[in-house]
Amino acid sequence: MSELFEKTTVVENGQAKVISQVIPGSLAKVTLTDELVKRAARIADECDAEIIHFNAPASVEV
Repeated sequence: MSELFEKTTVVENGQAKVISQVIPGSLAKVTLTDELVKRAARIADECDAEIIHFNAPASVEV
């Protein structure tokens, strides 16, 4: 979801690790469509660290 996330590299325990993070201000620039909400829900479901907490709008069935 390149509209909302960007890849970046962080150092954790001395090891470089590629992560995704929310682009600052991206939510103000993106129109929430049903497709975007469904994609975000899929990504949150696949996140093994459970670091993404996703609350879909009531108008979209995910």
